[in-house]
Amino acid sequence: MKVDLSLDSMDDSDSESGVPLWSILKLENVIGSFLERNWTESGNYKNIEISVNFLSENKIRDYNRLYREIDEPTDVLSFPIWESSNGKFEPPGDWESLLLGDILICPSVVYCNSSESGLDYHSEMALMLAHGILHLLGMDHDIPERQNLMWALQGPLAQDIASCMETREDPPSGGSSNG
Repeated sequence: MKVDLSLDSMDDSDSESGVPLWSILKLENVIGSFLERNWTESGNYKNIEISVNFLSENKIRDYNRLYREIDEPTDVLSFPIWESSNGKFEPPGDWESLLLGDILICPSVVYCNSSESGLDYHSEMALMLAHGILHLLGMDHDIPERQNLMWALQGPLAQDIASCMETREDPPSGGSSNG
């Protein structure tokens, strides 16, 4: 099984993920290893695809308002493709390639959050990517039991993702943040 990670900017903002192109292969391997360890059905697929898009505060605010009815920018939004009407993760088992869904990240909100959380920018970005991936797999933090499971997986995955990121000279700056 191979993970294909697509990183892009969906609006006028720069793609400020802090992940150099040479690190994408390392990220794909880390995510692939995580899936193999934690999702037994991952071996059914030759390719697993995840789309990650970096947005400005205005653009992510639009998505947050539209899909969550919260009129403020946020750090990360996930749009899982295989979430059934009852909230369960139910992908088809007989496809060669599987697109898990889209993750939208606002680098300037992530940067503001890193200042508040005490994490460096890259660790906070890794945490948001890990958080988004777990949501694509049908995980949630809406009740304590599900939150405990999600957090137990999120921490180690975020650490592995952070190990792939190269330090950049300056993280993105942004306007005000409410996230």
